[in-house]
Amino acid sequence: MSVVPGEDNVFKQFAWSCIKTFADAMIELGEKPSLKTLSQNINKGIEDLLRALILQAVKQHAQSDWREQAESFLPARRENCTDTVHELNVLVSWYENVLPTYLHTMVVGECLKIFHHSKEHYSKITATLMPIFAMLTSGPLEESLSPDPSDASDKRPIWDMESLVKCKGVLYVNLDSLSDNMIASAVGSMLLSDLTAYAGKRYNLGLNDVRISLYVDEASNVINQPLIELLNKGAEGGVYTTIAIQTVPDLAHRLGSVHAARMVLGNCNNLIALRCKDRETQDFVTETFGKTYIHNVDTTLSTHADTHIGMPSFKGGASHKRTAVREEIIPSEYLGKLPNAQFFASLGGGHLMKGRVPVIIDDEEN
Repeated sequence: MSVVPGEDNVFKQFAWSCIKTFADAMIELGEKPSLKTLSQNINKGIEDLLRALILQAVKQHAQSDWREQAESFLPARRENCTDTVHELNVLVSWYENVLPTYLHTMVVGECLKIFHHSKEHYSKITATLMPIFAMLTSGPLEESLSPDPSDASDKRPIWDMESLVKCKGVLYVNLDSLSDNMIASAVGSMLLSDLTAYAGKRYNLGLNDVRISLYVDEASNVINQPLIELLNKGAEGGVYTTIAIQTVPDLAHRLGSVHAARMVLGNCNNLIALRCKDRETQDFVTETFGKTYIHNVDTTLSTHADTHIGMPSFKGGASHKRTAVREEIIPSEYLGKLPNAQFFASLGGGHLMKGRVPVIIDDEEN
């Protein structure tokens, strides 16, 4: 769902449902879905998978005259109807009209929805999905993201998020978004979705024995709903997330609005701000740090000398006036003047600090 293109939620939901149906059908047939095999099956259509699924049911539940019973519900065969198409129509007719409903399965039911769906609309869905699959299954990405578990010559271990966490491993992913932002966004979104699903499993099973630390640099390139869920509820599943962004408008551009960007940032407990030149980002940081009272003291001194005849007299006086004005703790313009490696931080519990990251220099190289 996170990599399905388009802004229409109904369209995206149908596309996601289509992908899930193909994946479930492959699993039901004993196949292991991958990006490559999903792409191949979606491109061919649901017919082959549906035929194999119904044939399984025929072997288990059909009577000897099942074909005659199924054909009795079909209209007369057209002259241009091929044997392959007719055979599939017979199988579908038997499943829908002869097989008792209590023997029907959800997987076959979902496949039948696609089978009966408008061919024109389905072609539009696949026309949108196939470029995404093409990007993720071309070149080195095919070997990395779609390994064949049946290939005995491939000695590489196949990892997922669950196995990685169980062995307390470290996964570093260089998405290279500078070279190809679209592919980087798709791969990053898939990995974050996988981690979010596993975090949900850990939460449901109460598995918090291993702390998962997630660091996402240039988060505006890959942020999606699963990452937002991790920021919001990930700690319950043992996932502690740190994101790094350049400016608030970068995040707003990715999510579609400043309101959505601020919602994401509102799920972060701690804020560390380095030098930022963007005014909107500066305003967000100063709002986070809040305001304080700035006190001013005005002092007035006065003297007076009496010059009349007689004893001279002198008078003096002093007055103090104290006023307080509520101002930002950190003025916005100061954020644009921070030196390298210096920062302001607002930490959980209301702790505010000004800090400097020490620069470690290797003496041997100098």
